[in-house]
Amino acid sequence: MTMTVLKTKWRVAALVVFVMLRSVRLSTAWLDLPTCRAPLGMNSKDITDDQLEASSIYLNDVMFYGPQNARLNLELGSGAWCPVSAAPEVDGRYEFLQVNFHNVTVMTALSTQGRWYLGDGREFTRKFRLEYARDQRWRRYRDSLQNEVFDGNWDPNSINTLHLFPPIIAKQLRVVPVVEIVSSVCMRIELYGCLWEDHLVYYNMVEPDLRGEYAFDDDTYDGFASGDGRLINGLGQLTDGNLGSSNYRLSPANFPAGYEWVGWRNSTHLNPVLVFKFDSLRNFTSLAFRTNNFFSKDVEVFKAVEVYFAQEEGQYSTRAIHWNIPQDSQHEDARWVTVNLQNRLARFIKCRLRHRNKWILISEVSFASNPVENYVRPPLTPFPARPSTTTPVKHDTTTASKPSSTPDISRIPIGNPNGTLDNNDLNVKPTENVTSEPASNHSSTIVAIMVALLLLAVLIFAVCLCLYRRKYINLKHSMPAVFYDKQANGSVVNNSRGVTMPSRRMNPTYQIPHPDDEPQYHVIDNMQESEDESTGIYAEPETSGSTPKKGSQSDLLAHYAETDLMVTIQGVSGNTLYGVPSQAMEKLNNNRSPVPEFPREKLKFLELLGEGMFGEVHLCEAEDIHDYIRNGFPFQNKNKGEKTLVAVKMLRKDANKNARTDFMKEMKIMSQLRDPNIVRLLAACTEDEPLCMVVEYMEFGDLNQYLYESEAQWTVAPTGATNIRVLTLGALIYMATQIASGMKYLASLNFVHRDLATRNCLMGQCFTIRIADFGMSRNLYSGNYYRIEGRAVLPIRWMAWESILMGKFTNKTDVWAFGVTLWEIMTLCKEQPYSQLRDEEVIENSGQFFEKSGSPTLLAPPPHCPKDVYDVMLRCWRREPSDRPSFQYLFTLLQAKNLGYEPPVPV
Repeated sequence: MTMTVLKTKWRVAALVVFVMLRSVRLSTAWLDLPTCRAPLGMNSKDITDDQLEASSIYLNDVMFYGPQNARLNLELGSGAWCPVSAAPEVDGRYEFLQVNFHNVTVMTALSTQGRWYLGDGREFTRKFRLEYARDQRWRRYRDSLQNEVFDGNWDPNSINTLHLFPPIIAKQLRVVPVVEIVSSVCMRIELYGCLWEDHLVYYNMVEPDLRGEYAFDDDTYDGFASGDGRLINGLGQLTDGNLGSSNYRLSPANFPAGYEWVGWRNSTHLNPVLVFKFDSLRNFTSLAFRTNNFFSKDVEVFKAVEVYFAQEEGQYSTRAIHWNIPQDSQHEDARWVTVNLQNRLARFIKCRLRHRNKWILISEVSFASNPVENYVRPPLTPFPARPSTTTPVKHDTTTASKPSSTPDISRIPIGNPNGTLDNNDLNVKPTENVTSEPASNHSSTIVAIMVALLLLAVLIFAVCLCLYRRKYINLKHSMPAVFYDKQANGSVVNNSRGVTMPSRRMNPTYQIPHPDDEPQYHVIDNMQESEDESTGIYAEPETSGSTPKKGSQSDLLAHYAETDLMVTIQGVSGNTLYGVPSQAMEKLNNNRSPVPEFPREKLKFLELLGEGMFGEVHLCEAEDIHDYIRNGFPFQNKNKGEKTLVAVKMLRKDANKNARTDFMKEMKIMSQLRDPNIVRLLAACTEDEPLCMVVEYMEFGDLNQYLYESEAQWTVAPTGATNIRVLTLGALIYMATQIASGMKYLASLNFVHRDLATRNCLMGQCFTIRIADFGMSRNLYSGNYYRIEGRAVLPIRWMAWESILMGKFTNKTDVWAFGVTLWEIMTLCKEQPYSQLRDEEVIENSGQFFEKSGSPTLLAPPPHCPKDVYDVMLRCWRREPSDRPSFQYLFTLLQAKNLGYEPPVPV
């Protein structure tokens, strides 16, 4: 009888352990590849017809050849999706079948099939590639061996299955037929995978290190290298479900040594930082790292991790979690390290790993969380909360045990299923050695202290208000700015919290502000903020005597009175637009804009380029647009049915009155700009909602990406390779000359651009350049902008010192930005300006210009840049605006330097 009872108890205990291990795997939601293989719904039609689209359809017959027929093993319509005719990819144009998921999905396999249709159709796709998108950016898929093109079918009816490693984590997928000659292709597909349960959008981190022959890179990371040693806006090996082996030297066949692990050495990246962004505000219960502990080879589990939480990007709470991990010098097994996140609410999580040995290696990261619904953020208190008597929460484990194969959450409390805050989230309580005392013993003391603090706060407020009214009443309608404090010898961002915000390059995703989205900052002692004042980056005209007296801060503030002479407009596509003289704007308001109306149905939307607070910018094809243009715009294609690549600025239907007014002003301004090097407004769609502007777009996109994907002639070995785009010095100077010409035209109208950079220049055939204004709307360039108080964003690395410190924008500040743009061109955009400086250090460096005896840091000469070209840059960066050259001078100088150069003739 006793033995029976013992057996029963052991069975119950074993069942409890099994249930705990099962709950651990589900709670951490790490990607378990063997179980993520379910059909996603093409054959079953769980993926509905509305979720399918395509680039084109054979004979434009949607019923018989449309994407809804691209379902594996089903004979629908004429048997498959069939594009008009697949052709080799030229200038980024190609055929594709697109699947749009409702949520971010993990795809681990793809099956393809051709068209049989009772034997009458025998088209199939021999080769294909894949593209995917989690946000607004399309990425080209590369497998773990860096292959981009994959085998399809060799007959119309058989099925070929491609196993995706690493898996694709995306909300949209494109299957792109790859052909060498124009041919007829058809396709049916099925996708396999599962729902992405981590809800992670991207992670940022410092670039991993190499260890001899072992590469601890994140080989499958699909984001960007920021230029300052960071990887941003991507997912990769830390989320691919591939758990690295305990011996990091044992990599799978055909893979580089150390492939499964991402790691950092303490001598190059001490205590690396990782930042994680999620798709919404979530209630986090745990975080798990898959770590290596091969201590005999100087690799150990990190000593501790600090976890910071933020509901808005960059605004991390000081209430961090410090989690200590015990040392294990007995077992070299890889293991999960799990951190209790205490049901904290966040959308951004930052982790700092503390080295214990020479190396930290990680192969996977996973989170357990619940969604937060109907959350209302509590209002800020009017004065600082009473300092806590407890130290930051620290956790430690006192015993080391042999690691398990799954994360251990035995010490993690069960999360609130409703995703709401509980008392434990509001007040962190020590877990041991805590004794409570009756509150009545200290109640009178606490009340006295609170009353004293309140009276002190009221007194300080009254003094500041008097100073404001006496000393700065003339600044009531002025533009906020960043001022330099000579005594503090550093930058000060004057905002309502009185702090300098962290570097925008840590988390580069940004929100485009709008005049109605009032930034929460003000000038010096100004304690009142007006909701009616426009606080966008403004511009002012050049006037004689506009240069401030050296060393006089009161004179600097006086420049804010000049803003009434300029009209600034919130652009649909970004934070900045041309500054326009008030008198010129009045004339434009009295004139009817000569923009032709274009039929909305003739626009085919291809790609979302970016978006602002109240608008979006789309890449589109416009059919027969040359029939509607009456302003002499030269089109290359004038045959009936020809399509022209355009950018469409679209105002959202829910835009407020101010946004609609700015949209019409922007349209009138754009319609007046007629220069070969300024992007042109072609037409508009204003007869119904949403309002649209149809703007010229160039074949090769923005100049920044074009240069980055090219190589300078002096860096390429003479091997005769034809797959590299090589640019000569003459071509680079020719590009800069065109930008100077376009800016010369704007300066002649007394317009101020305010955001000149290669990202805002478009590249066409024969190295033709057009200056545009919507580069900022693209998340790709969010790291180039610095956010003040979470909203206003400034391209400080391109801004003149007086723009940063005084809010002053003139044609001479555009000249400064041109110097930085010329520097970008000569470096082929391989490096961000001032990449060695953090954003705050860039602002502090501007303060060195303000001081008469300052010693500011300038951008170094680009490699192989001619001395006379670098001298042009130095002239643009002179301290006194009046000492900088005009755009007329810059254009003449560069044109003379490039005499004899001829751009290539179009093929």
